[in-house]
Amino acid sequence: MLLKEKLDRESESEYRMQLYAVDGATDAMTGTAMVTVHVSDVNDNRPRFSKPLYDVFVMENTPPGTVVVILEAFDADDGDNGVIDFQFAVSTLESESSQVFSVNSSTGQIVVKVTTLASHSRRTSLIPHQSVSTSSP
Repeated sequence: MLLKEKLDRESESEYRMQLYAVDGATDAMTGTAMVTVHVSDVNDNRPRFSKPLYDVFVMENTPPGTVVVILEAFDADDGDNGVIDFQFAVSTLESESSQVFSVNSSTGQIVVKVTTLASHSRRTSLIPHQSVSTSSP
């Protein structure tokens, strides 16, 4: 059996075929077998956020622990390849934003970390980093 085209598990995860074996006799006899090919997943899809920008407004007296937004992302890959790990981008980690907010890596919840937002005078924009799947190809 030879592969005629590239496989894509996300479009077709299984192929079923019936095969015949025919002997060379004049009164040929045949045998049949069913073959099922299961296509295993590789990490070939990027996670996609439900929105490219989450524009969130919070009061300056918002208490620590308050969830200000829940990021949503989807990865078409299967199993561990489709598990999302939310992270701040390096540029966010190096900014004041990461001192004011935290992100739950499994739920995508962004939470207030500080007692008062009033002491943080800069405008803080939360642009989600492209999340990653937790396993490698």
